[in-house]
Amino acid sequence: MKCSWLFGVLLPVVVWAQAVDTTFSELRGMQDAGGSTHLFYRKYSLYQTTSGYNKTNHIYHLDLAQGVDTLFLRDFSILNNFQSETQTIREFLFFDQDPARWIVAGEYAILDPDGFIMRYTGDTVFYEYGRMWFMAQSQQNPDLLYAFHEIESLLRSQDGGYTWVPDSLAPQEMIPFSLSPFNDQILFATHYGDGKLYKSTDGGHTYVAVDSSVFWLHLVSEIYYDADAQHLYAAVNSANWVNFLMRSTDGGDNWHPLLWKDDKIRIGVDPAQPGRLFLGVGDTLWRSEDFGDSFTLYWPL
Repeated sequence: MKCSWLFGVLLPVVVWAQAVDTTFSELRGMQDAGGSTHLFYRKYSLYQTTSGYNKTNHIYHLDLAQGVDTLFLRDFSILNNFQSETQTIREFLFFDQDPARWIVAGEYAILDPDGFIMRYTGDTVFYEYGRMWFMAQSQQNPDLLYAFHEIESLLRSQDGGYTWVPDSLAPQEMIPFSLSPFNDQILFATHYGDGKLYKSTDGGHTYVAVDSSVFWLHLVSEIYYDADAQHLYAAVNSANWVNFLMRSTDGGDNWHPLLWKDDKIRIGVDPAQPGRLFLGVGDTLWRSEDFGDSFTLYWPL
């Protein structure tokens, strides 16, 4: 009798469920100081029911030399009748090419999001209400890091991420999203209001608009820097419009659409070979050896 009662209660609650196959959503590679290769990848999965969903996008660490695959950082979102909890990893970086010495920026939310920055020591070095959109490390000075928090605006650390200080001179309406690997005073940002692309050459204190031909806000997540430091690339991908490959030939001072596609555009550059550029478009991979002036089919997926 008790079993019949329990079945009668549960049956109308869970009447529909759907699981999405696990897929890879990000892949990064790093070579440590000893020459060993480490892969960091995300696996996305979604399980939905009539009462909510459970979504994961965890980051895993595959040590190729040791053949060991471990969970590195948890990224998840749970929503149902009993629980609402989200943790989003926006960025993770490493010190001295050491996979054990990391720093991560993201958000944690029960109701409203709280931005956080945490070091490998387990110390939470920043925790404030609001989303954390960006973090980057200088390639010239590893102790200098930038981050952007939607309430505190531009944050700067000059001690390797132990302490973070809001920059009172930085305009709050600017959202930086890319730091030049060749000059740690050059930041690229979008604007809350007009969606243009802006460039700063003084560490984010002042900005100049460098492109208004497309809407950059929330559509561009990264700028890719050629080995010659002058050619820069960005993919402007939209769910509703055509997708553009943008290029600058003068270090980001001017930008022009290079090509457009119906499918989303993914970019890769060779850090050791000037002019070599890879594009993933739909189910094909293309290569250019002349800074994107021409492309040849490299690999059909």
